[in-house]
Amino acid sequence: MSDSKKYWTGDGSLAANRRDFLKLMGFSMAGSLLASCVQMPVEKAIPFLIKPEEVTPGVANWYATTCGACPAACPLVVKVRDGRPIKIEGNELSPLSKGGACAVGLASLLSLYDDQRLRQPILNGKDASWDEVDNFVKTGLQSQAAGKIVLLSGTLASPTTRALIAEWSKVYPGSEHVMFDAVSLAAVRLASEKSFGVKALPHYRFDLAKEIVAFNADFLGTWISPVEFTKAYSKNRLPGERMSHHVHFESRMSITGANADVRWPIAPSEEKAILAALLKSVATKAGQSVSIASLPHTVEPKIIQDSAERLWSHRGSSLVVSGTNDVATQMLVNSLNSLLGNIGKTVDLDNPSNQKQGDDESMSRLLKSMDRGEVKALILHGVNPAYDWKDAAAFANGLKKVPLIVSMSDRLDETSGLAHVVAPDHHYLESWGDAEPVAGLVSFQQPTIRSLFETRQAEDSLLKWMGRTEDFYSYLQESFKKNYPNASWDRSVHDGVLSLPAKDASDKNLVVVAPEIKQDPMSEGAYQLDLYEKVGLRDGRHANNPWLQELPDPVTKVTWDNYASVAPKTAKALGLEDGDLVQLKNASGSMEIPVLVQPGQDRRTISVALGYGRTRCGKVGEKVGVNAYPFLSSAVSGVVVQKLGKKIEFARTQTHNFMEGRPIIKEASLSEFLKDPSAGNEREHGEHGAPVSLWEEKERKGHAWGMVIDLNKCTGCSACLIGCQSENNVPVVGRDEVRRSREMHWIRIDRYYSGSYDSGGETALPPNPPSDKPGASPLPAEGNPPPVAEPLSVVFMPMMCQHCEHAPCETVCPVLATTHSTDGLNMQTYNRCVGTRYCANNCPYKVRRFNWFDYAHNDKFDFNMNNPVGEMVLNPDLVVRSRGVMEKCSMCLQRIQEGKLTSKKEGRHLKDGEIKTACQQSCPADAIVFGDMNNHESVVAQENHNNKRFYHVLEDLGVRPVVGYLTKIRNRDEGKG
Repeated sequence: MSDSKKYWTGDGSLAANRRDFLKLMGFSMAGSLLASCVQMPVEKAIPFLIKPEEVTPGVANWYATTCGACPAACPLVVKVRDGRPIKIEGNELSPLSKGGACAVGLASLLSLYDDQRLRQPILNGKDASWDEVDNFVKTGLQSQAAGKIVLLSGTLASPTTRALIAEWSKVYPGSEHVMFDAVSLAAVRLASEKSFGVKALPHYRFDLAKEIVAFNADFLGTWISPVEFTKAYSKNRLPGERMSHHVHFESRMSITGANADVRWPIAPSEEKAILAALLKSVATKAGQSVSIASLPHTVEPKIIQDSAERLWSHRGSSLVVSGTNDVATQMLVNSLNSLLGNIGKTVDLDNPSNQKQGDDESMSRLLKSMDRGEVKALILHGVNPAYDWKDAAAFANGLKKVPLIVSMSDRLDETSGLAHVVAPDHHYLESWGDAEPVAGLVSFQQPTIRSLFETRQAEDSLLKWMGRTEDFYSYLQESFKKNYPNASWDRSVHDGVLSLPAKDASDKNLVVVAPEIKQDPMSEGAYQLDLYEKVGLRDGRHANNPWLQELPDPVTKVTWDNYASVAPKTAKALGLEDGDLVQLKNASGSMEIPVLVQPGQDRRTISVALGYGRTRCGKVGEKVGVNAYPFLSSAVSGVVVQKLGKKIEFARTQTHNFMEGRPIIKEASLSEFLKDPSAGNEREHGEHGAPVSLWEEKERKGHAWGMVIDLNKCTGCSACLIGCQSENNVPVVGRDEVRRSREMHWIRIDRYYSGSYDSGGETALPPNPPSDKPGASPLPAEGNPPPVAEPLSVVFMPMMCQHCEHAPCETVCPVLATTHSTDGLNMQTYNRCVGTRYCANNCPYKVRRFNWFDYAHNDKFDFNMNNPVGEMVLNPDLVVRSRGVMEKCSMCLQRIQEGKLTSKKEGRHLKDGEIKTACQQSCPADAIVFGDMNNHESVVAQENHNNKRFYHVLEDLGVRPVVGYLTKIRNRDEGKG
């Protein structure tokens, strides 16, 4: 963490006026009441006579907390300015995330200011006071105490909350706690119990893995803890002798598969067959015999043999993972990791993960109990099963038989709309708490703002209904003293993290008894359905967040929709094009959804994202996309596709997929790089004369800012995009405007394909089946696969204003709205811009954005300047731009100025790395470096002058950008997938 950041010490005196002072400064108290909806006496806002120590006008405070946006529970720091949180960043003190954050965590700030959050409790469909709700709930619980009381929650990583629920069970002896995850990994925990006698989700150590083989596990995007895994994975992706090797088998093109060295498209039904073949091969090398069925699959035997060889040669430093929620599949994975000696090393069961604890079997039992009328009271916390359970209709019917239903949802969603009582929970930025995402690594949560509405933390509600008088803050402090007697409360809350001594990891060797496996039944003429989470919307809980709705999918570049991804050959066989509406039908029902032709998609598989099709969440997310949760229980059994003859237009931010032979992204194989570090980049570092220029060269005597982006580290996760949007007040424009190519993001993640686009890099399958059976694609017998097509490669490139020394935009602006600073930055003066758009036309990188509409006052979204709550998210260091002006990346000039002023005030020189741009700070892969090129000791200067992988995009144009890139190196042999 920067020394300039200040942190709340957590002394318990959470200043009720932390928000009130500078939020009210210059405004009447009535304006504050409108923004906060807290019933308070009208007062005049006057300057402090004695200013609170922690508040300085115009100076930000930083508070450590823990993310509540998903079960990963990443430690964060929050920038609070003038009494309101305006920016989220990763906590650099965390041993897991190490300063990284994901797009969802960064965007969760906007959810704090969601006007669709409930402003007060609801009792039997009407607004009520907390006293009325508490009396009603306590009376109801006491009257039903003889029956079954169930607390249904999402994964709870908080040890203190779990302890509170244990005490709850003593107050109400008939109660039961059930945890539910919409996208479950319960099979991993069950498989660990069957294999090792430990019912736990292992902590996977990608930082220790030199050889990775993954099956349908998007661990860089959505699986378990993507920020932690990205940090760990990218650590070993630097080109060299120790660069890790990654083989990926998956049904759709994910960002993890796109970053793999070897990627192989497979049908979901093939996964167990391939794992079994891999297990046999590894067992042979270990001198063991494994009795397991041989099932047909389409993967070339050499791929499996090569993977087995590599895994065996990296025993103890290899890792096999699967994202499939199937016990037999996970037992095969356990057998492989045990044979390879990975248990206790890259697979840690002694210090397990607490990030996915949902229990599918308990959830099914709960539904049966509700149907039988055994559940007398149901309390829901952080779940929405009337939307995201695989049989949501059955759950909703079961609710009708429960006498008392209490929801602690923050809004009227699909489930809380059916409850008798809604006791709205705080946003996590308004709450106290703790988390233990991985055993022994504790993080803490503290409020960064007084609650905006009349909500109450869920734990406080439970304490009230238990008849307790203390609040959860006191309960948390007492729990801390009991559990960590040698630790300082103030220091722990200040730092946000506390590391306990880890248990010694033991090698839980498994006598390999492979589970019984069989071919998944497939309906003739049907395709297999693959359901997944998108990087932005995840399981759908953030559907009302416009930053996430407008976040382009890293691979497809589509915003504001989900779709049925099909392979190019499948689309050709069925006569489908992008946007064609089709009906997908199987035993679970049917859905109408548009088609997207996706290279890299398995030909027998259709992929659909979960988290869409919400009916109650807020005006941003309702009726966006199609709900695919009803298909969770029967996905592998397949779907039949029927073209409907209708078409829609996607809102895509990139429609061209190729570099057309231009050296935009430069690539080479690891073997080539080891022979010549300038491989793939020979022209940049070869022998050639100095570039000829008609421009007058400018000498930079002070700072000369520059940036370097390592394409080998960038995974395409898009956290940088949300970080930039949050920092720079970048507006949301909506689906229609994106369709017109009017998106406003200052940074984009370009995605390019190379290789066999038509086949998607997949195995060349047998001829198309007869036209009367359009979906059939028989699997060839094992050992007789068809030939391999040329592999499909995917590369990502963050692209923002390149701040060219010879900027072509500057020469054509008739009003000098775009000029060059003495620090070497391309500046934009909004008040001077008249909107000619000549600069955008003359920019070869197409990174300038024009305001076509007054997006800051767009009433289609709650988060705009017409809404006194929504506008609180805006960064006061930047002007909010209006229509008719051009805007673009400024290299976070406000951060540069703050760093320069801080060093000047302290009488010292700027330190390298002291100033970080928002995109750099957000990147969980540490792919972006920013600094002063005039400081020859800086990382940027060293990369610029000494790294033979360094190059500029479109160097031949002679515009002299200050943003450089490092070539992409893949750890695979040339000509091999």
